[in-house]
Amino acid sequence: LAAAAIRHRGGRPRVWLPAFACASVWQAFLQAGFELKYYDGSAGLMGEEISPPQPEAGDTLLFIHYFGHPNEGMLKASRELHAAGVWIIEDSVQASLAPLLGDYSDFAVTSYRKFLPVIDGAVLISRSPLDLPSMGLRLQPPDESFVSARMVAKILRGANAAASEFLELLDRTEGSLEGTITPRETSW
Repeated sequence: LAAAAIRHRGGRPRVWLPAFACASVWQAFLQAGFELKYYDGSAGLMGEEISPPQPEAGDTLLFIHYFGHPNEGMLKASRELHAAGVWIIEDSVQASLAPLLGDYSDFAVTSYRKFLPVIDGAVLISRSPLDLPSMGLRLQPPDESFVSARMVAKILRGANAAASEFLELLDRTEGSLEGTITPRETSW
């Protein structure tokens, strides 16, 4: 959704991603028609001075808050990058309890599934409202097969069932998240 919004708002379809990111991050940008560029995302994790990547005006840069800690180096670098016309996205999935939108970021994303005992759900924060219909998008209904299988697996696991009874369900649902990404409403 952030990639589509950036394109809709006139951003160039090129994104700079940290080399250490899960496939769902780059897959979303590939689906949105972005060219992928990579940078060393480990620099600046402890707040040390960094030499950030040098995207051009109109490009997008995504940085990740790793392991529950704010990425201080990239938060600092985002000021100059944003002033230079670069779209900034913060991935706060691993740091959901950190402040979710830096002073110079256009978007931030986090996932409820990483920190709460819930089946699905995520948050996309934007500095300005997203008008999905004007972008030609709408959220699809929840994937009830995914939601049901996850719920049954959680119940089985909580009831101390044998691992063979719930791990297959978890594996199947996680596997369904690979490939085409479909923005959905959160289930009840």
